[in-house]
Amino acid sequence: MIAADGIDEWLGFLAAPEPGEDRPSLAGLHGKALHVHVTDGEVAAGEWMIFPAAGGITVEPGHGKGDVAVRGPASDLLLVLMRRLPPGDPPVEVLGDRAVLDELLAATPF
Repeated sequence: MIAADGIDEWLGFLAAPEPGEDRPSLAGLHGKALHVHVTDGEVAAGEWMIFPAAGGITVEPGHGKGDVAVRGPASDLLLVLMRRLPPGDPPVEVLGDRAVLDELLAATPF
């Protein structure tokens, strides 16, 4: 699934940017977690946990409980994460503390 691969790659860039590129600043999210869940693909290739870490974020593949979950078809999720669609735009669901997702999106480079 190309869109799920795109999400995985985008999250990888956020967690380990190229030399000279900024890491997302998520100081306000210490102790919070975001769960991203693709609903139209394989479980192993479609779920990630994002945790704020010193100087950036840590991304772990797999299912977990987050302060907010964003879920939907991979292509729509990728557009939300790339800020091309607003969070919660159907068929994407945002469950939990929307401010966590909003802060992550505001801190991303594109």
